[in-house]
Amino acid sequence: MSDAICRLSTGGGNSYRELYSDAEEILFMVQRPVLINGIDDLATRGDLLDRAVIINLPTIPENRRRTEAEINTKLDAVRPRVLGKLLSAVSAGLTNLPDVQLDRLPRMADFALWATACETALGMQPGQFMDAYTGNRRDALEIGLEASSLAQVIRRLELPFEGTPNELLCLINERATEEAKRSRTLPTTTKALSNQLRRLAPALREVGIELSRERENTRRVIRLERRVSNPSQLSHPSQIKLGLPFGGDRSVTDR
Repeated sequence: MSDAICRLSTGGGNSYRELYSDAEEILFMVQRPVLINGIDDLATRGDLLDRAVIINLPTIPENRRRTEAEINTKLDAVRPRVLGKLLSAVSAGLTNLPDVQLDRLPRMADFALWATACETALGMQPGQFMDAYTGNRRDALEIGLEASSLAQVIRRLELPFEGTPNELLCLINERATEEAKRSRTLPTTTKALSNQLRRLAPALREVGIELSRERENTRRVIRLERRVSNPSQLSHPSQIKLGLPFGGDRSVTDR
């Protein structure tokens, strides 16, 4: 499911036999934003988390709850101003986009460029969107790493490491906690280890652990080493200030 949502968010296609009756194929191309809500962490794989913007909503106290009719009445009242604000943002984005330059493009490069082009019309200071977005990505990456028993073991290893997949697998089994072993999510074969490492590599790289795999003659070698992280890559601001079109400013945390 995570892979399917990734393809949907950045664009993908599937081919089918036309009418299931002949050899002719028809290609369906699709690209859509996806909104998912729930109580638990719904995404745990790094490739999906790196395409996501995670928002944790505050608890609504009982004295501030509203009926659906009240909410709809207020929405109807602010709808023209919200639409006007969105159109102003689109206008600013179209004007500013050709001049937008980012030092470092995230995975969702076009999204970052477009939002940066629109930010001044949304009440933000130049560069404020990317500060908040990189902090949100940092939180998302931590969610993925915390959900992976393998990543937790690797982050505790004394690095650098250089050895075969089997040697790394033995080391991981030695250093894993009993809780991690009971979870049954740790790889038990070198193939499973390679598959998990391939998915974890981008997230590990962001927290300063570089993974490389090479072949020396007939011997496969995995290298893990720590590097000094660039503090400008994923900063972690506490909050951003958004100018809202329906009654003043509101502080919104980047989480």
